[in-house]
Amino acid sequence: MTIAQALKEKNKKVANLHVLWDRLNKNNSVLEGNRRSYDPLELMTLIETELDALVDLKTRIHNASAPVRSQIFRMSELKNKALKMKYLNTSEGPVQDKYEGTVTRRDAVFPAEQVDKRVEAAQEEIEAIQDVLDKFNFSTHI
Repeated sequence: MTIAQALKEKNKKVANLHVLWDRLNKNNSVLEGNRRSYDPLELMTLIETELDALVDLKTRIHNASAPVRSQIFRMSELKNKALKMKYLNTSEGPVQDKYEGTVTRRDAVFPAEQVDKRVEAAQEEIEAIQDVLDKFNFSTHI
């Protein structure tokens, strides 16, 4: 199994666990006399089995990704940086207070144009890293 296949399998396991937990939540406590759609004890056994399998799969993915782990971390941090930069206040010039009516001037160290350029640069680097990771994930077996 390649890392790419393992990542797809991991996502399926995570989704399945979500369904199982939801079923357990709905069937653990019911009004006395009402029928349960699923047996909570069986659900818990399935959850524990699936949880163990997910931990094993994640561990195998983690161990196999050691050669590119720094790139994975870099990409994650670049995504965070791009997101934070998008919401950076770039207001400049006169601003009137809504409640007091006073006018003040704002001065941005990073104006909107610079922020946009930095976000674009981060996104370009993210795409380049993603290309490297995709090749690695499709060619590396766990």
